[in-house]
Amino acid sequence: MRLVRIERLRRFLAFLVGLVLGYAILLRIVGSKNALKEIPARTPVSYRAKTLLIAVVTANKHLGGRAEAAIKTWVSVAAEIGVDVLFYTAEEPSNLGVGDFPVIHLAGVDDSYPPQKKVFKMLLHAHVHYMDNYKWLLRADDDVYIRVKQLVHFLDTVNSHQPIYMGQPGLGKPEDLQRLKLQPHEHFCMGGPGVIFSHSLVTRLANHLDYCLQHAVSYNEDVEVGRCISRQLGIQCTWAYDLSRLFYMDYSKGEIFKSELVYKDKKLPNALTVHAFKKPAEMYKIHQYFIEVDINKTKLETQKFEKELVKIQKITKKQRAYATDK
Repeated sequence: MRLVRIERLRRFLAFLVGLVLGYAILLRIVGSKNALKEIPARTPVSYRAKTLLIAVVTANKHLGGRAEAAIKTWVSVAAEIGVDVLFYTAEEPSNLGVGDFPVIHLAGVDDSYPPQKKVFKMLLHAHVHYMDNYKWLLRADDDVYIRVKQLVHFLDTVNSHQPIYMGQPGLGKPEDLQRLKLQPHEHFCMGGPGVIFSHSLVTRLANHLDYCLQHAVSYNEDVEVGRCISRQLGIQCTWAYDLSRLFYMDYSKGEIFKSELVYKDKKLPNALTVHAFKKPAEMYKIHQYFIEVDINKTKLETQKFEKELVKIQKITKKQRAYATDK
């Protein structure tokens, strides 16, 4: 009996010592700022998550022009298939709106260009308020055209649990290399044709956004987002020829779309995003172009199915005739 009591006492003391040590270790971790910084944010994406959230970076003065043109073209397609679109602009309220689509006025942000602070704050806002419910985030300008259906189909083939930073890769203009101060191995996703972030990457990046904004080297927001992802996470913009074709970048700032020749470019029908359309009329024209592309594709697919149907009908007819003869 005495041995049983001693054994119980020994077990209780061992439990008490373990509890005290565990509590002391916990206090040490919580009390260490450096330890907290080393713990990555791991917010799991909901199993019911939608594929894509599109965050459009715009300005109050463009809500009634470029943003309205986007809503009447590719944003309406997004709404039809359940893809959510948000418009981010300056803190100052505007009398202009974008219909039923939410406009988020970011605190402490103005409409200055380039929109460096706006983009960093947008990424943080999206992380805090939305990204638990989405697998991918697309950061878009208000002058980019997005083929939403095709983009969603493409993203459904990619693993959003991996930290992916995807778009049209850029190195900077030769005359800007010294100013940008990028390392030889570094490249970034150019903001114009849109930048795609996986849920995993946004979650890991969120804790570094304020630091990177405060220590920005240049005024180029896409370069600084890329620098932040490179320096803090060790990840570069995807570098693949196929992806560069999917994110169609017009370096003439809209000049090439004034000519009909661009619509004969064989790369254009396969693009997921096209940039840039500074005037609403240009956005409506590219929308019409892609509708015609989709119609022609549907016609070809219909013709293919009709031929298959004729074949199977002939086979069925022969089988019926053979069965009748027997």
